Amino acid sequence: MVENVLARDLMSRPVLRLTLGTPIHEAADLLVRHGISGAPVEDGRGRWEGVFSMSDVARTVAARLGGLRAMRTLEAREPVAPSRPLTWEGLGDVQVGEVMTTSVETTTDETP
Repeated sequence: MVENVLARDLMSRPVLRLTLGTPIHEAADLLVRHGISGAPVEDGRGRWEGVFSMSDVARTVAARLGGLRAMRTLEAREPVAPSRPLTWEGLGDVQVGEVMTTSVETTTDETP
């Protein structure tokens, strides 16, 4: 059993921050390079506006590809031909502020 674990014991330091205008491809690269699943997003004055995570990347890609079906179905385990080819067109100009999660619970580093 874990005892006396505080939020700071689980937090990454230093805190890597993104801005509302960071392109999502740069933000995703930052998360991958540092082995983290998300990072806080700040406005131009340093106020936290939300969090950007790999879930936001996945949701954005799925939405931009227009509901492409998976290459394999979970039910049948048979290959499914995509309805159209995969494309990254249009993702290059998407900014973190457009796709981040804004309903975020915060805590202090002293929280157990």
